[in-house]
Amino acid sequence: MTQDPFSEEIQQVTVPDLGTENRPVSLVNWLVSPDAKVIAGERIAELLVDSTLFHLESEHNGRLKKYLVPSGVEVQTGDFIAEIEVEKAEEY
Repeated sequence: MTQDPFSEEIQQVTVPDLGTENRPVSLVNWLVSPDAKVIAGERIAELLVDSTLFHLESEHNGRLKKYLVPSGVEVQTGDFIAEIEVEKAEEY
């Protein structure tokens, strides 16, 4: 029997402050599919402000549980756009 490496802890992925001064941010593209495993620092989405493309990175090891916002939608700094189910820390 295999153990589920994921915990019940769900972390919200938020739009970071990109120095946009309350200008809309476009969620251009998701780079990771729901239920895919992610590692901290991995690029998970592309955000566009004016003509500058930013890559949003995961802050956690775990699994991208679901999108809260689809690609092609305008969002604001601090908006919740996805959920990550955090991977359990290994016990030694």
